[in-house]
Parts: sequence; structure tokens; C-alpha cells
Amino acid sequence: MGPIPRLDVITNLAGGTIGAASDLPGLTTLSEPAKPPSRRELAELGGIFRMRRLIEPELCAQACLLHSDADLDQLAALAPNFADTSLPSAEIFRAHRDFHFRLLAPAATAWDFRVLLPLWDEADRCVRALLDQRGLHPARLPGGAPPCSELLDSFRTRDPEQARAASRHHLDMNARRVRAFLSRRV
Repeated sequence: MGPIPRLDVITNLAGGTIGAASDLPGLTTLSEPAKPPSRRELAELGGIFRMRRLIEPELCAQACLLHSDADLDQLAALAPNFADTSLPSAEIFRAHRDFHFRLLAPAATAWDFRVLLPLWDEADRCVRALLDQRGLHPARLPGGAPPCSELLDSFRTRDPEQARAASRHHLDMNARRVRAFLSRRV
């Protein structure tokens, strides 16, 4: 399939520009081995998902009204790559981050991303470390690749309530999957 394309600079609702997700801190470290999470860090994952649940659904509710059909088609083209085992692990994590960044970007401000990026980084780091320890590729996560297509489908309805509910469902399901995966023995 080849490398996943990077998406360009975007303009948010406030008219400000936000660089591509690949230009943001955290993404440059994906090629480095992830440090295994401590017990405390694993326990904090619940708090990470709780904080994300406070922010992301509201941004989704706003952003679903701001994306063009062409934007959503571009995002839809990225989603199948999350299950492509021929791609390097770092590329899948980067593409998944780009997808969520682009999904929220029309409604988000730089401050929203300053809050979200450390939350995304820590969750990704914990999962990456355990995948590395177990020799698993991210496309082979138990339960499969993240089901981001459901989020995209909710955006196509242009209904803020559906986008908000889909975001909550997506975060809740991923929190359960991550907890179940992290609690498995090596």
C-alpha cells in the first residue's frame, strides 16, 4: 500500500491555522522504542480516557458541521491503513494520530491540542511499549484496529449529537480494550 500520506496545514473555526499533526510534538518520538509503563502510569490511563472524554466529544460535535465531504473522504482513505500489517508500527501510530487530529481540527484551537497531545502521547506510549514487549504489530491488537470509521460515519450525518455520542462510544470502547490488553500477562 505504501506510506500513509501526510495531511497539510488546516484552518480551524476561529480562522487560525494549525500545522499538520505530523509537525506536532510527540509524533517525532514514535520511531524510538517506548519505555515500558510503570504500574502508576497504567493506573493513570483511566484518568487519561476520562479527560479525553470531556474534550473530544464536544470538539466532534462542532467539527462534524465544519468538515466538507472532500475532507471526510480524505479521512476515510486513511482508516484502512490502521489494519495494514505491511506498514511499520510507527507509521500506523502516526496515521492514527493524524486521523484524530484532522477529525477535530476544524473546531479545535491550539490550546485544545496542547491539552490533548500529552493525553494521546501517554496512551500511545503505554500501548506501544506493551506491543513491543509482546512482539505485536499495532494492526494485530486484540479486537483489531481502532474502529474509526464509526466516528467518520457519524460526521457524515452532520448531526452534532450523533458525532458526540460516537466519540464517547469510541473512547469508552478503546478504554475497555486498552485496559483488557494491558492487564494480560506477557
